[in-house]
Amino acid sequence: MIRRKPRGQNLIEFTLVAPILIMVLVVISELGYAFVVRHTIIDSIKQTVQSAQFRVGKHSSEAEMLAAMKQDMQGFIKTHNLPDPISLEFGVVGQSQYGTVLVVSYVYKPGFRLIGITPERIAIQSTQVVQPAFIKPNNPTVPYVPSL
Repeated sequence: MIRRKPRGQNLIEFTLVAPILIMVLVVISELGYAFVVRHTIIDSIKQTVQSAQFRVGKHSSEAEMLAAMKQDMQGFIKTHNLPDPISLEFGVVGQSQYGTVLVVSYVYKPGFRLIGITPERIAIQSTQVVQPAFIKPNNPTVPYVPSL
């Protein structure tokens, strides 16, 4: 005689496994999104630093230059539909043999949070080394090349 499983056993097994499966999928998707955000932010930092070279001499202080870079970065964040930052900090750490060391910190809240599993805030920090002429205000060493 063939024994048959009770009718509700499959449903009960699914209800036990489904929450764990859903949590794993949410964590994987949030980590994937954090990875995409991290690479987009690092790309935006590089673009912001590169665009700063065109503003050399237009700002009267280093703080004013960093504020302009922060504003450029906020525009990049909005145009790429990234999460609004809780904090966005630009700072000059010091000098290295290759140039000025610029540190950018971007902190945001994850889109979906599982208490105890996903963090409340995700922080991305990037360090860029830029040529000293890019960050110095009113740098007289940048030559003026008239357009022909």
